[in-house]
Amino acid sequence: MGISGPSNIRNTGPILLRESIEHATRNALASAKLPLECLTHAVLGLAGAATDHDITTITASLSQSFAPHTELQITHDLKIALIAATQGSPGIVAVAGTGSACYGINSNGDEARTRNDDIGSGYWLTRHALNTYSTNPSSSLARKLLKHFGASSLSHLTSITQKAPKDTLAKFAPTILQVATQNDTDAQRILNAGAQGIATLICEVNKKLQNNSPKIVLAGGLLENCSAYRDLVIQILTDNLETFEICQHPLTPIKGAIALALITAHGEIIESHWKQLTR
Repeated sequence: MGISGPSNIRNTGPILLRESIEHATRNALASAKLPLECLTHAVLGLAGAATDHDITTITASLSQSFAPHTELQITHDLKIALIAATQGSPGIVAVAGTGSACYGINSNGDEARTRNDDIGSGYWLTRHALNTYSTNPSSSLARKLLKHFGASSLSHLTSITQKAPKDTLAKFAPTILQVATQNDTDAQRILNAGAQGIATLICEVNKKLQNNSPKIVLAGGLLENCSAYRDLVIQILTDNLETFEICQHPLTPIKGAIALALITAHGEIIESHWKQLTR
């Protein structure tokens, strides 16, 4: 495995992205004691690779990063996460961490994804918590907001959070989850709205794909680490979908990228390859 820095083209720009990819590739190959020239296929599942323009920009920035004979495939991180979790079967993946997104594929190979407005994400939850402060400044959630951001008043809190990066705001989301378990009605309402939003994204993608009994992957920090939030989403899905299957033990997205490279190289992935990947 090779570990490197950020690779979201929308945050890094093409130069830092190229440096991060090249560094990770060198580290992985060095660990495996393999030369760069041995790569026949390379699949990169990257956050930020959401449009054809993104992929064209990324491909151009990596034009000299691999051997000329290496077939390079750029896709988004949701696709490799889904392939890893379902082992190549049709399904839907919803991710809720700092941001949120939803993507799926059906048995015909049709793909669909939803709008990206971060609904139900850590950033979204915190923004809604901030909006409730003015209406209920004496609530437990309001006090937690002041303490977390080191603010002394609503105006001070607004000043601190107004231009704060998404990842900074998202760090307050676990506190919202904690306060909700203490019967804070504002926190509970926000969580319910966030879970409803994520479930709606999943249902929208499923409607586009017309999957029967879809495999659903709930990924990202909030859905993987906060069982109460995950359970809320599953309950809402139960009320809206006749049948579905939650994938409980997904492989890592890295192994999803390996699987996609094998599929690209051989047209399919055989059982023995899946067995190696699941070790």
